[in-house]
Amino acid sequence: MMIRRIALPAALMTAVALFTITTTMHAEEESAPGGMTPVLTTFSLMDYLFDPPFEVLESALESEPEDRRGWRDIRQSSETLAEVTNLLLIRDDLDYTGSDEWKSMTADMRKAAEGVAEASKTQDYAEAMTSFTALVQSCNACHAHFEPNTAPLFPVPGE
Repeated sequence: MMIRRIALPAALMTAVALFTITTTMHAEEESAPGGMTPVLTTFSLMDYLFDPPFEVLESALESEPEDRRGWRDIRQSSETLAEVTNLLLIRDDLDYTGSDEWKSMTADMRKAAEGVAEASKTQDYAEAMTSFTALVQSCNACHAHFEPNTAPLFPVPGE
């Protein structure tokens, strides 16, 4: 009889705990768009997926491209940045990811990267630089706001 008094509450508490864990896990899975869940940390995402195309873009825009290959590098790297920016919207590993400010700054970054891509299609170097400057400023604004002591600030063209 004593065993039943202990076993029943213990079993009930275990069931409640499992239900809570399962419900929480499903809620987290359903909260990401399309059921996507991040694999990388935000810092790794930046390191692996943002830095390489940013470096190509920065280098390609040091002077006006002289051939189609240079413009292709600009288009591909800026389109890559615009696309991977979407991955910032499913972040959940930091206190601020998912906030309205985070989403707004992410949208600014994507818009600027798209602007560089559009300018590359018409080979408009002045517009590409204007959009690239906006891209750098959006990166720096986000870094300064959310990670002022750890995230890098990039040199702004013309400054």
